[in-house]
Amino acid sequence: MTISTATFPPSAHQLRAQLLSIAASGTGAGLAATGAFADWIIPNVLAIGRHGSSRYDIHFAGTTAALAASIPAGSNIIQDLIETPPGSKIYTDTVRISLEDSGLATNPESMAISVVAEAACNFYHSGITTVPGILAALQSPNDFLSLIVRRNVLSVNDQKGIVGELKLLKELILRCDVLGLHHSRALAAWTGGNRDFSKAGTCVEVKASGGIERIHHVSNIDQLAQGPGEKALFVYSASAQIDYSHHKRLPEHVDDVLTILSRAFHGMFLTRLQNYRGAGVGYDHAKRHEYSFEPPFNTAFASEIYAVEPPMEPLTRASFDCQEACCIGKKLPCTSVPSNVIEIKYKLNLAGLAPVTGAARDAVLDSLL
Repeated sequence: MTISTATFPPSAHQLRAQLLSIAASGTGAGLAATGAFADWIIPNVLAIGRHGSSRYDIHFAGTTAALAASIPAGSNIIQDLIETPPGSKIYTDTVRISLEDSGLATNPESMAISVVAEAACNFYHSGITTVPGILAALQSPNDFLSLIVRRNVLSVNDQKGIVGELKLLKELILRCDVLGLHHSRALAAWTGGNRDFSKAGTCVEVKASGGIERIHHVSNIDQLAQGPGEKALFVYSASAQIDYSHHKRLPEHVDDVLTILSRAFHGMFLTRLQNYRGAGVGYDHAKRHEYSFEPPFNTAFASEIYAVEPPMEPLTRASFDCQEACCIGKKLPCTSVPSNVIEIKYKLNLAGLAPVTGAARDAVLDSLL
């Protein structure tokens, strides 16, 4: 199928209407999910499509190998194919760029795909008819592809996690000012290992919620259980709500820290961010422009600290221990997790629990310094 509008080149609004009218199809979820339907906008050159898992696609005819010199590296680019025409069992190789639907009412992902498709149609109409030529025109002098290509940026979840950790780091920096300590003490507490922040047995796990409620994802049953040598464990509950009416993306949250952090420690701080997920795998503030089209993060609720102790009841290995009289003494504690279970994730609702406040809260912060 080709574009249904009678005019060529079509406008972005016409293309968006066409994109939203495509019946979403396919199996699986995420970038690699297959079977989505696509409409050729420029036959055997450019197509747009939708997948049933709320994904919007733009296709350029060709293979990743053939177009390697023309298309930038990105985490949301994959080799695909389109049946041409539908039902023919004849397939055209394509390079697909996909955006996951954020679920926002403004649907920015479908609009971004449509803007890029409009630009490509305009270039084609002006006489640039090859896919490499169109891809080159989409990147210079105006970089339209930056609207849709995720150029090795951190995942949204990682960005959200960093925003939460930066909120605690800012509190520690300001606490250093109160106590007359070097800001290096705050950076030293940001261990980024098994615990987000720790010192001398006091440990803090930062949990950043992307919603409006204080409900947090816990990645495994050991995350909120005290380990060897740990004396006290706390959850720092922060808000990092995705809000496109807001202007502060990850780079601006980093700027907030740099504003209050002693200049002598800027290099140390930025290096830690560059290695957030391992050596050289993290956020590079010198390339902040790559995050221009990533989501902004707003604050839906104030950050609070919660002690991991009753009445909080996180799910841990001990949660599976039988407490009946017939079981006590027959199995070692924390050894009753079902043997075939290889991964346990859950959500922790902190609503209704009392946070650590006042002098006790300051004491938790001070113990990290």
